[in-house]
Amino acid sequence: MMLFLMGLNEEYEFTKSQILLYNPLPNLAKTYGMIANVEKQRKLQILDNVLALIQQEIGKALKENNGNLAGVSNMYHMEAYMADFDHIAGPAPGPAR
Repeated sequence: MMLFLMGLNEEYEFTKSQILLYNPLPNLAKTYGMIANVEKQRKLQILDNVLALIQQEIGKALKENNGNLAGVSNMYHMEAYMADFDHIAGPAPGPAR
């Protein structure tokens, strides 16, 4: 478990320090699950930011087109963005065994 924690990037320093406060220390499966949850939350935050930017851009396009959606919907391929995110995020971690 310690080797796993030592191999993590600096961005996980806070999470690592929180895990090391546990008494007794969690096993490797539980530790991996904690790190996976942090990673998932970060990816969800990125997705929220992307969706907010898309919404903002659609709003700008609507203003420029006097509220006309013709042509605007084709500019943004939401399915492609979601498919890309699913590829990046990967499957959600399963329960620890």
